[in-house]
Amino acid sequence: MIVGQTLGQYRIVKHLGEGAMGDVYHAVDELLDRDVALKMLRPALAHRHDLVARFRVEATTLAKLDHPNITHLLGLVKHEADLFMVMEYVNGETLSDIVQRGGPLRWREAVAWVGEVLAALEYAHGVGVVHRDIKPANVLIRRDGRVKVTDFGIARVLGSARSTREGHIIGTLEYIAPEQIRGEDATASADLYSTGVLLYEALTGRTPYSGSTDYDLMQQHINAPVPTVQPMSSDLPAWFDGVIARAMAKTPAERFASAGDFRRELVRLADAEPAAAIKGTVLGPGFTPVVVPPATRLGPGSAENVLPPKRLAPPAASAVRRVTWQQWTSATCAVIVFFGIAYGGTLLMRSRRTDQPAPAASPVAVQPVLEQQPQPVSAPPPAPPHSALPHGTSHPRT
Repeated sequence: MIVGQTLGQYRIVKHLGEGAMGDVYHAVDELLDRDVALKMLRPALAHRHDLVARFRVEATTLAKLDHPNITHLLGLVKHEADLFMVMEYVNGETLSDIVQRGGPLRWREAVAWVGEVLAALEYAHGVGVVHRDIKPANVLIRRDGRVKVTDFGIARVLGSARSTREGHIIGTLEYIAPEQIRGEDATASADLYSTGVLLYEALTGRTPYSGSTDYDLMQQHINAPVPTVQPMSSDLPAWFDGVIARAMAKTPAERFASAGDFRRELVRLADAEPAAAIKGTVLGPGFTPVVVPPATRLGPGSAENVLPPKRLAPPAASAVRRVTWQQWTSATCAVIVFFGIAYGGTLLMRSRRTDQPAPAASPVAVQPVLEQQPQPVSAPPPAPPHSALPHGTSHPRT
C-alpha cells in the first residue's frame, strides 16, 4: 500500500478501489495544487512489454477524449517500475454503491443517468473507442448529479490489433455481451448490451442474470431470454421491457443501431409518459439534473465522495385522501354545529315568550273604574212568552 507516499509530484491520499488494470488512488498534484485520481497498472502487468506498449497507445488515444460525461485522462506517469494513469478526480460516488445502499432508482432518475452514459458512449464510439466494461462501478455520479463514465483502461481503439487472447475474456461477466463471451470482436454494440444490463440493475436493484458458476452466467448471457422488469416494480412503465430486451438482444444486429438511437428512444418514451405517473422525482422532462445540497446518500466516512441526498417521494395518494377527508369532515361538523346553535337559540327564545306571565292591569286604567259611582243594576226584562218567540228560537238559559 502506497498511501501517504509521494510519487513524483503526486502525493497519495487514499486508496479508492480497484480498476480493471490495477488500483485507483486519490492523490494531490502538489505542483498544480489539484486533486487527481491515479490508476496504477498492476505490477504483474507492468512487466509485460506488450501490455505496457498497448497501455501507452490507448492512453494517447484516450487523452483526446473530451466530453463532459467522460473522466479526462490528464497524463501517463512512469515512476520507477510503476506506470500510472493520471485521471480527473470525480468528487462523487459510483452508481453501484448508490444502488447497493439505497435500492432501485426512481425510473426517471435511472433514465436520466443512463442517458448521460449513452451520451458519453455516443461520443466515444464516434471517435472510434469502445469501452468494453460498462457497469455501475464504472459510472460515477458527481455532487451536482452529473454522470462521469470512467475506467477506459480496457477500452479498445477500433481498427487496432486485437489484444484479447483466445480463451481470455476482457470485461465483467455480469455485464458482458454474448459476442465477447464467444471471443468475437467487441464492437460499439457490446457497450449497448452492457448499458442495457446497467439500466436493468438501476431499475430493479439486481442484475438480470446470476449463476453459481461463471459457466452458468455465461450460458445465460448467450441463451437465456431477457427477464422483464415489471414483476420487480409495478410503478415502472411497461415500455421498459421492450427497451431493455432490444438493448440486450443476443445478436448485435437486433440491438439499437447506436448509443444515440438508444438514448433518443429513452428520452422519447420518458417524455411521452404522463406527468401523473411521475412519483417522487426531481428530474423533469429533458432529464436536467437538479442540484441538491449534499446530505444523506453517502455512507459514513466518505469524506471525498459527496452526493445529493436521496430524493424523497411525495406523500402517498392515500395520505392525500386522508387529509382531504379530515378537512371535509371538519367543515361539515362546523356547519352542523352552527345551525344547531342557531336553531337551539330560536327554540329557547320561543319558550321564554310562552312561559312569561301576562302583564298586570295598569293602575291608570283601573283607577277611573274604581272611582266611578256604582250604577244600579236593573233586572233583565221578563222573557216573552213562548208563543211570542219567533219560530225556531229556544229560551235562553238562566
